[in-house]
Amino acid sequence: MQIKICCISSDEEVDAAVAAGANALGFVSSQARKVRHVSDEAIVRMAARVPLGVRTAVLTPLIDADAILTHHGHLPVDALQLVNRPVLDTLRALRRRRSDWLLWQSVHVAGPEAVDLARAVAPWVDGLILDSGNVNGGRLGGTGVVHDWTVSRQIRDAVPDRFLWLAGGLRASNVEAAVRAVCPDGVDVCTGVRTAGRLDDACLVRFTHGARAAGGSGRGPCPERRPTPAG
Repeated sequence: MQIKICCISSDEEVDAAVAAGANALGFVSSQARKVRHVSDEAIVRMAARVPLGVRTAVLTPLIDADAILTHHGHLPVDALQLVNRPVLDTLRALRRRRSDWLLWQSVHVAGPEAVDLARAVAPWVDGLILDSGNVNGGRLGGTGVVHDWTVSRQIRDAVPDRFLWLAGGLRASNVEAAVRAVCPDGVDVCTGVRTAGRLDDACLVRFTHGARAAGGSGRGPCPERRPTPAG
């Protein structure tokens, strides 16, 4: 079970997430204009602090390939996480022009239509992030709200050959149930491990232990084989 800690905003948060056993860290780009967005200079500094074996990702709301490459092409990260509505032409262009990047596309699980959307996107990305949000309403993640895990499980079954991150309202108190319900390859958390907006070491430890306990328990109808993030 992989653990991704998102909305990392300081060197101290990098160190805390790594110490808690995170496999990936997410930095929110300044284009997102969210509370925990960070500058390019901060992303460069923090990414250099991350040890080998821990992946780094920049989150962007941009949907045009040229704009994405202009704003993010210089950043020393492993993955690009697109948090806005999927644009297949953009994904194709990024796959062609930046083959060194992992591409992770957020799919906001607002209803059963998310299953067909995930199927359409899957061939062009390395991983899907199933999140809670409303693209039309400008809520592109970090909501702290749980979505319908039965739909997420349908997506898991529909695209078994893509790495699947589960996000959206996860916290120490529900992550075990979420993992058993959806059988993701990894879990992605932002607000659920924070107190007063800052990473909470105790919450981090409880969250990672809960996720891995469920992921390694062998309980539930989870397939034995899971893909690993490419790259």
